[in-house]
Amino acid sequence: MSLTLYRRDRSRAYAISNDSWTLTFRQEAGSGARSSAEFIPAADWDQTEYKPLRLRPIYGCLGLVPLDDHVFLGIVTGCSPVARIREGETIQRIHAVEFYCLDDDRFDPKFFDSNGNQLEPGQEELFEATERTDAHPCEVIRELLSAGSFYFSSDHDVSLNLQSRAKQDHDPESFDRQFLWNDFLIGPLIAMRDNMNEERRKHMNEGRFLTSIIRGFAETIQTSLGNLTLISRLSSRRAGTRFNARGIDDEGNVANFVETETVLDSKQILSSFCQVRGSVPLFWEQTSGGLLGGHKVEVTRSPTATQAAFERHFASLLEKYGGEVHVVNLLGTASSEQLLTGLYRTALRDSPFGDALHITEFDFHNETRGGYEGAVKIKPLLSESANRFGSFVKGKSVQRGVFRTNCLDCLDRTNMVQNIISQADLEAVLGQQVQMTFWERHGHLWANNGDALSQIYAGTGALKTSFTRRQKMSLAGAIADATKSAARMYINNFQDRSKQEIIDLMLGRLVDQMPVNLYDPIADWVNEQTRRRASEWSQSLDLRIFCGTFNLNGKISDEDLSPWLKNDADIVSIAFQEIVELTPAQIVSADPEKLRMWTEMVMQTLGPSYVLIRTGQLVGAALLLLVKQRCLTHIRNVEGASKKTGLRGMSGNKGGVAIRLEYGATRLCFVNSHLAAGHSNHHERNADYNTILQGLKFNRGRTIVDHHDAVFWSGDFNYRIDLPIEQVRHCIEARDYETLFEADQLNREMVKGKVFRFFHEKQITFPPTYKFDNGTDEYDTSDKQRIPAWTDRVLKKGAIATQEGYDSAPLRLSDHKPVWATFKCQVQLVDEATKSQIERGLYRERQRQLAKGDVGDDVSSVASRSLPQPSTDRHKWWIENHSTAKSNVVVPPGMRLNPARPANPWRVGEPVFQPKPPVPPRRKPTEPVGATSADGGRGPGAGGNDGGQLGKLQAKPDVPARPSSQNPSGLTTAQKAQQQQQSGISKPKLPPRQPQTASAVGSGDRVDNGADTESETADHLSDNPGNDQLSNYKSLV
Repeated sequence: MSLTLYRRDRSRAYAISNDSWTLTFRQEAGSGARSSAEFIPAADWDQTEYKPLRLRPIYGCLGLVPLDDHVFLGIVTGCSPVARIREGETIQRIHAVEFYCLDDDRFDPKFFDSNGNQLEPGQEELFEATERTDAHPCEVIRELLSAGSFYFSSDHDVSLNLQSRAKQDHDPESFDRQFLWNDFLIGPLIAMRDNMNEERRKHMNEGRFLTSIIRGFAETIQTSLGNLTLISRLSSRRAGTRFNARGIDDEGNVANFVETETVLDSKQILSSFCQVRGSVPLFWEQTSGGLLGGHKVEVTRSPTATQAAFERHFASLLEKYGGEVHVVNLLGTASSEQLLTGLYRTALRDSPFGDALHITEFDFHNETRGGYEGAVKIKPLLSESANRFGSFVKGKSVQRGVFRTNCLDCLDRTNMVQNIISQADLEAVLGQQVQMTFWERHGHLWANNGDALSQIYAGTGALKTSFTRRQKMSLAGAIADATKSAARMYINNFQDRSKQEIIDLMLGRLVDQMPVNLYDPIADWVNEQTRRRASEWSQSLDLRIFCGTFNLNGKISDEDLSPWLKNDADIVSIAFQEIVELTPAQIVSADPEKLRMWTEMVMQTLGPSYVLIRTGQLVGAALLLLVKQRCLTHIRNVEGASKKTGLRGMSGNKGGVAIRLEYGATRLCFVNSHLAAGHSNHHERNADYNTILQGLKFNRGRTIVDHHDAVFWSGDFNYRIDLPIEQVRHCIEARDYETLFEADQLNREMVKGKVFRFFHEKQITFPPTYKFDNGTDEYDTSDKQRIPAWTDRVLKKGAIATQEGYDSAPLRLSDHKPVWATFKCQVQLVDEATKSQIERGLYRERQRQLAKGDVGDDVSSVASRSLPQPSTDRHKWWIENHSTAKSNVVVPPGMRLNPARPANPWRVGEPVFQPKPPVPPRRKPTEPVGATSADGGRGPGAGGNDGGQLGKLQAKPDVPARPSSQNPSGLTTAQKAQQQQQSGISKPKLPPRQPQTASAVGSGDRVDNGADTESETADHLSDNPGNDQLSNYKSLV
């Protein structure tokens, strides 16, 4: 049944309808992401106010996406059939998508004819029309979806391969969400469908109202043996562009992971064979160097810290594809590829899967040096596993294993080898001599597949496709490959970042991006009950965190680091500055060898119980993050970022480097910064800090402060002490650190609110850590005679963290002393599976209660009203758009709100209103003795006409006050005010609050530097009993 899209302009709403059922959408203007959807029989739908938007049918709903405080409905408006798997199962490629705003007509497409007359919706298909509309927030998503790389089916689930759909326990309503690209958009509608009764759910599925889409490739070619189909499904879990998505994540998802299925549908057999490709499953990155081949591979996590994610990846493959996985590694002997191969081999050896994993290392470039024909030498190396795996043949056999192929990009080399593996499988299935034209068509399919996947990941068609198509390489093909390589460099350097942002936007992976929450009256009750049972799905855990910082002054030494690093913390953050000498050559290209040496020294000092999970380096600034092995199971989403501040952001001699992670449900961030030097350059240091704070960003827009529950900031901040050197040395000898701290530049700048707002630092009880003569404990004795200072600091932000220790260590290799701090941090561990199970159970329970009527009239009345979207942890309907709640209650005349009514508005028993109490008669004010008035001695209320002021409050006459020590004059407040007014004295203005000086803080814990209040000003004035302004202030306010 075809679908038609309608719109109602008054009380704006949209409807998707067929002959039997209708799915409607509506939203209140300015309500953010609050939307409602209803699935009703077409007979119950009032169509009178709706108009069709298109004369042609639509092909399904992609879902709802919230953008710019609006909600948009995604509709597939154009497609073409490209593949036919078997009878009744076709695949369409999307080439046109539209997004319609639920609450604002500004984004509606408006069409005009050649005379400038606006056309009615749908008439643009009949006339030569011109479209005019405002800039559409969903334009970038529309262009992505309409580019020809997305596919769907109206008659089967295209996210599942043929063997998965043939299983007896297959659920027709299930999707393989790994390959579902509109999961973020369609998720709320799927949840709504799952909560329907069986009949409505069946009608929604049969009507194909909801459209699931995949990305990749699909095509069918007719051959002499039947229809040959190739389908590639690209995973959405770690999706991205070439240099923005590499390696593995903590969930075991790898970049550029593709399942490719070869299907042959003939009169005799229906066969399917699946194989996969994906990035090397290690934590590694590769940045674009701007030159051909100039891309350096960086492994960002140690083998021990990688193993857990590595095993998750292969466990998922074994579960999905059968009992075995055969790894086909095509990396060569280049230094970067050889590094990955060695680590890959080690991880496979250390995995617990034993004989279930096999690996074949095939140096593709070396084996094909004489021509790409040499690639077929891999066939005998894989034949044994191919015979064991078999393939799915309907009614005969199933596939019991999978080949996992990779090179560096998993594009050109991988596609050629997968073509060879697919051909070998078909030879085994057919068991007969096949004409050469069949294999030519097979190669043509694989060449098209390689071009499509390469276009998605790298921005150009695949290399080596000339050989894949014709089994020979031509001069024209070689020239085409060189052109594609140059085009890739340009695209990867200048376009991939924006493409990555669009992909993240569509997948809902940007920071604070939340899906649309469809109104559900049961959800609020479920959320409340789930929170009450939090102890069943979450727990709190106290972590010990150690943060150390050390300016090495470019030195290297075998000095024992135990006095500085020996601890038993769960997480250890080590910040180094000047790990290399800051020479011009090092600033241009920092030597990683020094970082490797210091990392080994740190690991040896801490012992084998610690695992290095990430390092980061910005010239001389380096950050190491280590955790106890037992903590690895709770750590996710480890990322690194850096920001240069030297030479106005162009040089890395100064700047910051940071690492973030998620421990359970708690987000932690560790920062190391080296700020501008110079005794008087505190303004430059302030500027460097703010540049790092605002400019250092992690993936998907995460920032240091706004998206973390606790921040630990270490480094050489370079703030000095503003006292003469003789006085500083004297205070150090006397251990008078309080006086030094009062003159500390960082302390003063924090009190002023210039830097580190809302950060805290524990009381300093150790001498200044800079500057010493190298190899001694003597402060600077050179001609410069630098003033000792606490340049090396550790600060923290976040209520969940408490600083427990703070000290320096007596190491002598540098002109700085290392500093360390310890913290106790409370983190939350959430069992998402248990929480989801509890929520589903509570939802079903509430549905049964509503069906039986066991919940009282209050729930039915709530469910029948149009209420705001229920609140969540991040969304509160009563503070939407930062506005306060408003009441529209109209009180009947002579009535008032009942103060005895319970706070719960749904409880009954007390009336809403009650009669107003009678107004008591006003009492005539007493006139002071001897008082006279202008009307001959009568006061303003003493009978007669009151000048129309009846009913207003009468002013109390002044009564003489008794003189006292507090009021020696005996005058009343009003008399004092009148006297001051006559003498020209007005109410004094409050003196401006002076910034808190260092002496006001002393050497204790640093406090938040928030906004001052008027009460604080009054307290400030009260410190001086003789303050004249205070006397006037107290008498008037």
